[in-house]
Amino acid sequence: MNKSWLQKTVGIIFLLAATYRIIFFQSALNESAALRLPIFSAYLIILLELIIGSMLLAGFKTELAAKAGILFLSVAILLAISSNWSTVINDIGELFVFNATPTDILLHCMYILLMLIIINSRKR
Repeated sequence: MNKSWLQKTVGIIFLLAATYRIIFFQSALNESAALRLPIFSAYLIILLELIIGSMLLAGFKTELAAKAGILFLSVAILLAISSNWSTVINDIGELFVFNATPTDILLHCMYILLMLIIINSRKR
């Protein structure tokens, strides 16, 4: 698998996430509130997504962009777990069944992508 393709795909995903938050800004505000973050964090999240996505798409300092993306997503995951621990535990079973939701479809696309990476790495 071409690394450039993967890098551009992740860049587009970050840019789409930022675009969604801009268009549906109330959802971005609700997300910040659910994570117990100050309201201005919605603007920072959008800015980070725009910067990381643009850097990946342009091929500019991709390792730095990827590391920033990993840190950004790791913090988001930790905040989500700490804010919603009981809900996360109660809903853990959804990881093991397929529901026709955008989240499940994206998750299964990630599984396919990971398997393609495994296949590609074994060919070398």
